[in-house]
Amino acid sequence: MKKFFTIFSILLLAGCTQQVDLGAGEKVVNDISAAKVQEKYDAATKIKAKYQLNGTALERVAKDDPRDTIRVTVGDKPDPTMLGAGKTDFTPNVTISRWDEVSFTLKPKGLDTIATKDKALSFEGDKIKLHTPKVDYQMYELPVSAKNPSGAFEYEIDLLEKPATNVIAFDIDTQGLEFYYQPPLDEEMANSTCTETDCGDAHRPEDVVGSYAVYTAEQKTNWEGGKLYRTGKIGQYYRPRICDSKDWCVWGKFNKDLNTTHKLSVAMPTDFWEKAVYPVRHATGLEFGYHPGSGGTSGYSINNIVCLHPTVTPGQNGNVTSISAYLYAYTGYSPKTKTAVYTDDGSGTGTYVGTSEEKTLNTTQQWVTYNTSPNIAVSNINYYLCWWSDNYTYGKFDTTDNGPGVDQNNTYGTWLSNITLDVENTRKYWIYATYTAGGAAATGASTCKIKGVAEIKGYATCK
Repeated sequence: MKKFFTIFSILLLAGCTQQVDLGAGEKVVNDISAAKVQEKYDAATKIKAKYQLNGTALERVAKDDPRDTIRVTVGDKPDPTMLGAGKTDFTPNVTISRWDEVSFTLKPKGLDTIATKDKALSFEGDKIKLHTPKVDYQMYELPVSAKNPSGAFEYEIDLLEKPATNVIAFDIDTQGLEFYYQPPLDEEMANSTCTETDCGDAHRPEDVVGSYAVYTAEQKTNWEGGKLYRTGKIGQYYRPRICDSKDWCVWGKFNKDLNTTHKLSVAMPTDFWEKAVYPVRHATGLEFGYHPGSGGTSGYSINNIVCLHPTVTPGQNGNVTSISAYLYAYTGYSPKTKTAVYTDDGSGTGTYVGTSEEKTLNTTQQWVTYNTSPNIAVSNINYYLCWWSDNYTYGKFDTTDNGPGVDQNNTYGTWLSNITLDVENTRKYWIYATYTAGGAAATGASTCKIKGVAEIKGYATCK
């Protein structure tokens, strides 16, 4: 403990400071001013290699892909419409955007009560740190891993002493997004034989229990060669793991009402808050995974026909050129799988329109793309996207507000002319279609932008 505070004191003393004369001889140290941020940035080799400095904001393109761009900003960008270009002091706010269309900004609460002279900024390696007398804020990228194949971003808060409350809160500003809380499976399934992480053939990893899946609020159209929206998922806020100085670790608990309150809070278990040995690390280890489909989210093993529900109404004639689903084989099996398009005839029934090629799965968790040959002509009516397997196949899903349909007890083979679907809880399996405009409409139907189906408020998403 003594060593920790010695290091902390050195960091404060070693940081560059600026004194602002307030008049009458009074001076306030400002270590987060634009001038000092620039000075520190110029001396920070790893930060300069990763971020561009814009005023006091650090900007980075986390994924440089014109079809799927991810940007991260730490701090507040200057506002050119305001006198003096807006806010000049550094703030530990983090903004993540995707496709240059949707975004959220995380703002820790309580910093406005801390005097400027008590805030110190430092760059350590590629980590951005703001130090205050009672709390440290750290922001940094996490490397690519099996859990986060596209990488992730960590917002870590370390408590240097016991806080007045066991809840740490953030304001969150969003643009075009919905956040879906992922409850424990025993709560979701209302089954006393379930556990938090396992229920029958369904599995939800520990750090996904109580997490948030983040989706676009509106349908996104996936055009052939256009932006890669897939199902409209932008990432996952994993449940935070909190540890004290003696390596006692517990799970933090997110609030469930983020969409209505626009606040994200993490509650420490009361016993931990009272008895932990401070400093406490990762009091909010807010890990946001960028990957829209990864090994970290929930899976369910099934060998029936699974379709996304509800469906989508496209706007023009076109062709489905492929259907993609996030699937993998149950250990010890090599299931055959294929996908299809059905019209939505109303009341959970559908009429067959067309199918894709067949593929055999292995245990690798990945997006599997099924080409349609010939392409499936679709039009301005409602459609289901479906997948089918001949043996145990895991389909990845998130819990949202509408579930898919399942046509049960069918032997794998030729697609049925008609299907009847039972809504299955609130699972949104990851499946979407790729679409091109033009072409003749299918009999009795027509074309789709089949919206990358599905997890977004239950929409199917046209491609």
